[in-house]
Amino acid sequence: MKSHHQTTKKSFFQVVLFITLLMSICFGLTSTIDYFLAPRFAALSFGLLILSLSLLFNREQKIIKVDIIVILFCSYFLFYLLSYFQAICKSEALFSIEKTALILILFIFLLQYFKLQTSDKMLDISKLLVIIFAIFFITSLSQLFKLKSNDYISIYKISSLSGHKNFYSCFLFLCIPFFIYGNRLSTKYWKQSFSISLLLILVSILYLQTRAVWLGLFVSTLLFSIFIIFKKKDKSSTIQPKKLVFLLVILFVSFSSSIAILHYFNHLEMFLARLDFSTYSATFTVGERLLVWEKTIALIKDHFWLGVGAGNWPFEYLRYSIGGIMEAMSGSTFQRPHNDFLWIWAETGVFGWISFVLLFGLPIAISIRKCIKEPYSQDNTIELLFTCILVGFLVISFFDFPKERIELLTISTLILAFIHANNIKHFKSIVEIKLKPLLFIVFPIILLCCVTAIYRIKGEKYTVKIYKAKVSQNSESMIKNCDRAMSFFYEVDPASMPLSWYKGIAFTQTNNYENGCEEFDKAYQLSRYNHIINNNMGVCKLRNGNTDEAKKFFEESIRINPVYDEPKLNLVVIYFNEKKYEKALEYANMADTSLQRTKRYLDLIQPLVKN
Repeated sequence: MKSHHQTTKKSFFQVVLFITLLMSICFGLTSTIDYFLAPRFAALSFGLLILSLSLLFNREQKIIKVDIIVILFCSYFLFYLLSYFQAICKSEALFSIEKTALILILFIFLLQYFKLQTSDKMLDISKLLVIIFAIFFITSLSQLFKLKSNDYISIYKISSLSGHKNFYSCFLFLCIPFFIYGNRLSTKYWKQSFSISLLLILVSILYLQTRAVWLGLFVSTLLFSIFIIFKKKDKSSTIQPKKLVFLLVILFVSFSSSIAILHYFNHLEMFLARLDFSTYSATFTVGERLLVWEKTIALIKDHFWLGVGAGNWPFEYLRYSIGGIMEAMSGSTFQRPHNDFLWIWAETGVFGWISFVLLFGLPIAISIRKCIKEPYSQDNTIELLFTCILVGFLVISFFDFPKERIELLTISTLILAFIHANNIKHFKSIVEIKLKPLLFIVFPIILLCCVTAIYRIKGEKYTVKIYKAKVSQNSESMIKNCDRAMSFFYEVDPASMPLSWYKGIAFTQTNNYENGCEEFDKAYQLSRYNHIINNNMGVCKLRNGNTDEAKKFFEESIRINPVYDEPKLNLVVIYFNEKKYEKALEYANMADTSLQRTKRYLDLIQPLVKN
């Protein structure tokens, strides 16, 4: 019989776990640039810190059974850790590695949580997610009512507490199995809450029109339906028609409601067009995404075994130029390749990719095999539902980047831990480790994550001030806030622009070119293939009298971004001073002729070339 002390400890663990889940999914700060990424990283870090302390002071001796799945998760983390030594920007590498570490620790803690009474514990988590969903949905409704226009672009403003509508759609998708699970096992009032939430989720997913999520939902539904059809042929099947009718009614009502809402907001025509996946390959979005994938694949070929380092894709893919990627050439920055599989391979190498694929693939394969071979049962069907959703999540990961977001990592890890906990008997224990000695290793890692979170939040807060100072051309404020923002844990802003670049701009605005060039050189060491920084380096070399080096930097800037005009016009000046007028005219013609500076150069050079 359990002691009162043990029961209290377990209750405390569960309360802290639930608060950790709640905060890592919902927490945000409006004072940071990205309202949710660093704050939720902080919430998960501090939550796991308290959980580890509660386990450390628990008198009960816990044992962790290390099987192949735990080994794969540790391997996945290890290859991320090793990639740190390949990374040029160490702060971003450290942040990515720590995110992986936190998810691994959460996975281990969840396995401990699911050891006994898995169904009851999963039901409690499902109820928690209903509350979280209610918060998200109410927020999205308020955003919907604030829309001033009804065009398709306005849908992107409905992001709830996710920062982007695609992340919100993915969050809704991952909630589906929890709500079906809750509906099957809960009491009357909770059952109604789960049913209504499920209906609202399906309506929201259809309205938000995120095709990657649509595809993931289609694959999950198809896979689950095949299993149901297969099991209906099994004499042991006890599938109840009422349950199938319930799901069909939910699907019909949600689809009908979505059509009515879309018609009301004049989005129905766009919705029907987006249902036609045959036209998807011809869209502008896909064209750009394919270009980014192409450059990522080139990066993988050049760094096949070890990758370029965790968190360093945004700095390294630029070496293959951003020509053709209109968003990037016009000033937007791609921070990820919109494909988690390519992203992981590019940053951690082939072994990191294999670990990731096996980490998800093996539990999915075991779960499907078990559900097919064993007689039908409600537990098996529920487990398969979670498994199919996890497959759908991987489909979404192939077209998007859910691994970046803490809330999506948290919920997908919940699903993975639940599936593995149900099938843990199918995996032979390789070694058994006492939890308390392990916590002495885990605790410093979590503590480091907490420190990182504090510095990154601080860094982003001061980066907001840097942006404002840049707009107002307040050089003194830029320099001061750059110094406050910069640290070992935070060297670049969320757009992957080194903070030293902003400091360099501030120094040059005050004609302090020596310090400005020194800061530009620091920025160049972090981001060698940034076209703006290459242009700045060219200007610095030119001021120091090194014309040949300046030309190389300007040419590199043009190669990286063919529509960036500054280096072209700088080369015009160089060749004009060298009296190479034809060469100067060539670069002047490459620049935007609507610019006053270009017109002035053309008026000056063209007569000289004719003569």
